[in-house]
Amino acid sequence: MERYYHLYQDFLSFLFAGLILGSARTLLPQVINSGVVVALLFGVLLVWYVSEKY
Repeated sequence: MERYYHLYQDFLSFLFAGLILGSARTLLPQVINSGVVVALLFGVLLVWYVSEKY
């Protein structure tokens, strides 16, 4: 499997990057308001806190 990955590494990297960027659009809200900003900040702070603890 590793051999095939090295053979097609450039193609697969572009493919996966495209899939990630393409799916990111569905995760973004259509309207950004204060609730979305508060939820975003809470999520960032939560991940930051948990990653510092462990």
